[in-house]
Amino acid sequence: MHLELLDEKHLEALLSFELENRIYFETLIESRGKNFYRKPAILEHIRDLVTDYEAGEKLSSLVIKNEQVIARANIKCINDEHASAEVGYRVAENKAGQGVASFALAGLIQVAKTQLALKSLSAWVMSNNPASARVLEKQGFVKQHTIQNYYCFNGCYLACSEYSLRLE
Repeated sequence: MHLELLDEKHLEALLSFELENRIYFETLIESRGKNFYRKPAILEHIRDLVTDYEAGEKLSSLVIKNEQVIARANIKCINDEHASAEVGYRVAENKAGQGVASFALAGLIQVAKTQLALKSLSAWVMSNNPASARVLEKQGFVKQHTIQNYYCFNGCYLACSEYSLRLE
């Protein structure tokens, strides 16, 4: 298992990952819409993320195992002035609970420290995803606050909590 920077060479593997996990992801977050799950849309998505990386705005990576994408891991909202950014990840349903999210997050923390010279990271977690909150806490993130009724998903209002980690 290793982390790779997202690139056009990942088109087929990323499309497979998204298609295989679409129903699972849509139990946690809004759908990306049916048009997203086609090669041209995924290629455009990859190109947009690579452009954002080249502009220093975000870093999109994949966790690869046996040449398959098993997770996505991202650093976004990079703020050079404050040396801060947000992290996020999503793990394949059949890899949940196997340490993949912890591996991805540890990799993002390392990249944030060594390659991006960031001093702090934050992450937002919806109340319908307590496993993600546990992953953050195991890596040293601390809950800062919770916003009640932050997001309406499938007719239910969910809370959202912000977590942060000092890297200094």
